[in-house]
Amino acid sequence: MSVDVLNATTLLKRWTEEVGEQGRLDVVPELVANRITIHGPEGQRSMSAGDYAAFLGAQFAAMPSRRYLIDDALVTPEWIWTRFRLAASGLDGAERVMSGLQVFRIEAGKLAETWRLATPPGIDWSAPIEDAPSAGPGPDTEPVDLPRRMALINIWTDAVWHGGHLDRVPDCVDEAYFRHGAQGSRVATPGGYAAEIGALRAKYPDQRFTSLGQALTERVFWYRYVLTGTDVTSGQSMVMSGLQVYGIRNNRLAETWALSVPGIDWRGAA
Repeated sequence: MSVDVLNATTLLKRWTEEVGEQGRLDVVPELVANRITIHGPEGQRSMSAGDYAAFLGAQFAAMPSRRYLIDDALVTPEWIWTRFRLAASGLDGAERVMSGLQVFRIEAGKLAETWRLATPPGIDWSAPIEDAPSAGPGPDTEPVDLPRRMALINIWTDAVWHGGHLDRVPDCVDEAYFRHGAQGSRVATPGGYAAEIGALRAKYPDQRFTSLGQALTERVFWYRYVLTGTDVTSGQSMVMSGLQVYGIRNNRLAETWALSVPGIDWRGAA
């Protein structure tokens, strides 16, 4: 592990434990740049490290007891990609779980920018899925082929989403495709998912995904994007921004976690 990756890993560990779990707002200036840019459901904004600490403090006050759980993470010298759950007790004492995705950009050893989306309270992506054929995708039974997995992502993005070649969906998606989103979790078949994509393309025939950043490991593909299009019926323009993670098994897409926010365009300046 390089020194830069080790430093970024330590940064994530401190952020998760000291700030997320212990609520230590005094260490925020040590971990956050003088100004941090925040992207979320409200759009984009920039604030000082001190203002960000106060912003987090207001959130923590509403959750006097909480557990901040990182379910998966990818750390590079300049980026941290996370999939998390927040189990918190409100002022009424009842514990509620929400799930989410968050990306951090690192600059000069500190968190300088973040993109964060979360589900409504009550959505636990780790909970069993009713009527699922299994508890979730199992381990690889085929050899891991990273170039093939990169080609898979290119086919999925270019041929399926951009090109509308829905006949390629079964080539890309596992027999049972586990999907986690804002409304909870479910399992789709390749044919059923192809029909969903087809319906979306029929409504927005000129739809276009713009990648704002991505990262690929042997088992996971992380993606930050903006989707645009025009409603063929009303003529109204559509834009939404989102975060998505694909889990890869046997060189196919086996699971995904996705959240998006309509009406927000993350491509603009904060």
